[in-house]
Amino acid sequence: MSELPRGWIKVEIGKLTSIQTGKLDANAAVKDGPYPFFTCAEEVSRIDRYAFDTQAILLAGNGIFNLKRYKGKFNVYQRTYVIEPIGISFDYCFYALKQAIEQIASKNRGSVIKYLRLGDIANSFIPIPPLNEQRRIVAKLDRLFARSRSAREELERIPKLCDRYKQAILAAAFRGDLTASWRQEKVDEYISSGLWSIPHQWQWHQMSEVCEHITKGTTPSKDKMSSVDAGIPFIKVYNLTFDATLDFSIDPTFVDLETHEKFLKRSRVYPGDVLMNIVGPPLGKVSIVPEIYPAWNINQAIAIFRARPKILNRFISNYLLFEKTVNWCIQEAKATAGQFNLTLRICQDIPIPVPLIEEQKEIVRQIEKLFKAIDLMAQEYQKASKLLDRLDQATLSKAFRGELVPQDPNDEPAAALLERILAERQNQTPAKRSSTKKAR
Repeated sequence: MSELPRGWIKVEIGKLTSIQTGKLDANAAVKDGPYPFFTCAEEVSRIDRYAFDTQAILLAGNGIFNLKRYKGKFNVYQRTYVIEPIGISFDYCFYALKQAIEQIASKNRGSVIKYLRLGDIANSFIPIPPLNEQRRIVAKLDRLFARSRSAREELERIPKLCDRYKQAILAAAFRGDLTASWRQEKVDEYISSGLWSIPHQWQWHQMSEVCEHITKGTTPSKDKMSSVDAGIPFIKVYNLTFDATLDFSIDPTFVDLETHEKFLKRSRVYPGDVLMNIVGPPLGKVSIVPEIYPAWNINQAIAIFRARPKILNRFISNYLLFEKTVNWCIQEAKATAGQFNLTLRICQDIPIPVPLIEEQKEIVRQIEKLFKAIDLMAQEYQKASKLLDRLDQATLSKAFRGELVPQDPNDEPAAALLERILAERQNQTPAKRSSTKKAR
């Protein structure tokens, strides 16, 4: 449907709204004050400058926020716009801006930073139906988006459920439950020692007993590190993950061979080594060094666990990802200002239940099999979330094509509404037109 429905018109946003903007630089020092400070959709501090006393819509390159139910004054920084509809439905204006924001942002050519410009907002057109139809559209959108929000809330439970399922699997694995039928043993053949009961064929060890090498990394001076491949990849905490993989695509850093072999000699790592961050929060990031490079190096916030021949590195990595292992480390660590630092002694003393190598292989196989099924569930969640986003956008598009609710020929045409709005604005005194300007 290329043409607007009967009774609709397209109007520049600036003709239907009052648009104000803050003046505070978001990077400036912010002092405590009586009013909340918004950078569009989030309150980040409180200041006593450039406060607006109104209920409005906030619009910026990072989103749109409805302050209709907000009471009192608030502040915005210089690239966030305070928009008050004039003569049209507040909620209709909000939905129309929500639909138009990407198109407005696309006019900001040549800038890496995504922000909106006042002129682009004011001169952009939005479709305006008769006032009564605006209200019908809002009522319909509210109902549809309420269902969408409810579905999204249910979907958002899935990632947490997936994490809980994985932890339940790890708990079963390191109690011996996953391989109970594989061992063909009875439940009463478990022994109570260490942190929890384990099968009688298993033994509790300290990590230092099953690893031939446990140490932490070192960080060289900045001039020794480069984003250019200098031969030896240098791993930082943000490259570690919560699924034992290594993500070296995040800000890859390298050191040269001389630095690797001399200053960083202690912290050299090789494919198959297990790495864990020892500075948090959060603790519990674990990765196995891949075979992409023959040698790697790590910074001082990471510990190395090099497995002995009688234990699988994947058995160790899964155990370090187990929440009870992480909690044991946290209890042993000293927290300073909310930060946990694990010493090498803590890493060496981590208690680990160890079965024979064949059972380790079966445990790792079952963990990977079950985790794969959970990861597929998580992928479906991602697909469903994207479908909901597309459905919301399709609903908005349908609304602003005039296809969401029926038209009523008895409604006053939008052209008459616009004529009245413009006449009222023309007759306003300067004092009234500036009533929403910033206040000290």
